[in-house]
Amino acid sequence: MNTIKTYVLIISLLLLSNVTLLSQNAEKILDKYTENTGGQENWDAIHSLYVEGIAQLISQGGMELPFKRIMKKDGRQKTTLEVNGMQYVSIAFDGKIAWGSNQQMVAEEKSADITKNTKLSMHDFPYPGYHWKSNGYKVAYIGMATINDIQTYKIQLTKHPQWVDGKEVENSIFLYIDTQTYVPILSESKVVEKGPNYGKVLKSYLSDYKKIDGLSYPFTVTMAYDDDIFQVLKTHIVEWNPTIDETIFVLKKQK
Repeated sequence: MNTIKTYVLIISLLLLSNVTLLSQNAEKILDKYTENTGGQENWDAIHSLYVEGIAQLISQGGMELPFKRIMKKDGRQKTTLEVNGMQYVSIAFDGKIAWGSNQQMVAEEKSADITKNTKLSMHDFPYPGYHWKSNGYKVAYIGMATINDIQTYKIQLTKHPQWVDGKEVENSIFLYIDTQTYVPILSESKVVEKGPNYGKVLKSYLSDYKKIDGLSYPFTVTMAYDDDIFQVLKTHIVEWNPTIDETIFVLKKQK
């Protein structure tokens, strides 16, 4: 009996040691990611971001729509598309309420789940995995993976649970970080919201990195559900810490 207990203890210690090692490996890779893309001091100085470009909707015959996105460190944000000369608000958050345009181009509040999930996204500023420890995230090194002939480190980032149908569900993403440049070239997450893409893997391929004021940003993001590409975001302008009109985040009630 004592021998069995000893074996169980040894196995438990080995498993715990392995988990700790995987976490340490992931932490070193993420630290290198921060260092190679600008350094912690420079990233810590960022409190807002403005991005402008073209969204190519592959699923809509390649239609191209201008987009603008503004994000702040405190979670406030606004993403808009220009549709037939009109501004369509994809998502906006004023710190308390998430809102956006409906099919009639009228601004309205989003669901409670979307509001909670949008608020959680503040922990991913300026990018997912930054300050992961203080945000209460968990990381693990999964192993090596080849993505489009590029060798990468596969990292699992377990974030705070997200809300679906009023319930908390697991919220993890996988980052594939180039072993040479230490920038992520792919991000994966499973679609957990009910709908036509439920259960599929949402893939974001990150490429065309450029340094703006010393900080790296992917100017092309190709998005797919499993292997079906549905959207390509082509960024033209990136501004760190721009001057922002704070009123843009607030839902203006229709008269």
